[in-house]
Amino acid sequence: MHEHKIEKHIKHDNNLILLGNPNVGKSVIFNLLTGRYVTVSNYPGTTVELTQGLCNINNKDISVIDTPGINNLIPQSEDERVSRDILLNTEIYNVIQVADAKNLRRALFISIQLAEASIPFILNINMIDEAVSRGISIETSVLSKILQVKVITTIATQKKGIKALISAIPGKNFSSIFINYSKEIEACLKKIIPLLPEMQVSKRYLGLLLLANDTSIYPILTAKMDTANLEKVKKLCTELQSSYSKPISYYINRQRLKKVNNILKQVFAQESKKKTLFLQN
Repeated sequence: MHEHKIEKHIKHDNNLILLGNPNVGKSVIFNLLTGRYVTVSNYPGTTVELTQGLCNINNKDISVIDTPGINNLIPQSEDERVSRDILLNTEIYNVIQVADAKNLRRALFISIQLAEASIPFILNINMIDEAVSRGISIETSVLSKILQVKVITTIATQKKGIKALISAIPGKNFSSIFINYSKEIEACLKKIIPLLPEMQVSKRYLGLLLLANDTSIYPILTAKMDTANLEKVKKLCTELQSSYSKPISYYINRQRLKKVNNILKQVFAQESKKKTLFLQN
């Protein structure tokens, strides 16, 4: 792979975003999609490096952005904030969420948040051979039906499943997953949502970030909404938090994990007996 160190990002109207937990094989997927020539640059105002390249989809060059590995879209680190900001500020052609087949629970926790944000995505379950060798089976057709997005399995290091993944990229699928939180959180969201600006993510997701005390989103909102409305939103969040003994993010994440575990019960199984996998290219 030949790298060019640059300061500015590739400018494209539509970007294919690679997203996922750390160590799921995103870089391998990225290299298979983009080929030899890539650019590496720091995300503005940070020391976080982004790798970008081009992928030809239906005879059109699409910019591909490989984001830092994350475990949550409520940022707990600079890497996670950068990945979240890219989703907020970048024109999205589609998102490929790369998952480790052995750690589907971690991946689905992110899938749930992409669904709540109304961001289109494909779930790419990578390293499927390692999962099968451990007796893990995943009902991908059932998972696809539950999420209402395309689910593609790959063994990226062997280039298996990559053609199917590329074929799945055109067209946007938005997950139908919805979580109903406590009556207090839902009541507060109803007050917050009308005050929020239009963005490419849902207002409900923005409201959940604010209730989870994600203060890193304030600079983005400050540039897009009336100051008085932002102050009203902050006040509503503070008032709701005062009625809870733990951070609201705890209750939000607990409900998300409950949904994830419910999905896993329907699609995930593990046997003690090891299996051999045969996967077409």
